Amino acid sequence: MANQRVLVTYAIGHGSTASVAGLIAEGFKDFVTDVDVLHIDAAANPNRYDAVVIGSPIRYDRCLRCANAYVEAHELALATRPVAYFFTCMALSVPSGNAQGRRYAERIAAQNRNVTPVCIGQFAGALDFEKFPGPMHLPVRLLLKILGVNSGDFLDPDAIRIWSHHCFASFQLKETKETKL
Repeated sequence: MANQRVLVTYAIGHGSTASVAGLIAEGFKDFVTDVDVLHIDAAANPNRYDAVVIGSPIRYDRCLRCANAYVEAHELALATRPVAYFFTCMALSVPSGNAQGRRYAERIAAQNRNVTPVCIGQFAGALDFEKFPGPMHLPVRLLLKILGVNSGDFLDPDAIRIWSHHCFASFQLKETKETKL
């Protein structure tokens, strides 16, 4: 049986989206052995893969441009295979952020009418105020405090792994890794 190939590609703002991509790939490796995790700038043509996962942090109420550009550049290939999206968003670190997360997911799902995601993962990220560059440090910190978002690591590896298993099932690929009981 030929091995199923999955690409997990991601854009990054300050790093937690890369961590989520790695955790998603680990979850997929419970079912298949051939999973590539690549920054979106280094991502290969999706024609080489049976399924593709594309992730981005949310910045200023949008995915990063490079994630949208990847979908547009590879629209024809992505339209012919299972695709999933995920995003990280600090608004999801507070209970009132769930409604905002749903709005982001709806917007992402509708961004390209030819590429229909089988699922969209929504994850709180990690935020370290000290990592913001000099002039941005204070305004960003003030804005996030006003919004009720605190600095910290809000990644939930168990939730990400569960989502990756759900996502793999949605791809309807054949398992190619032997499971040991």
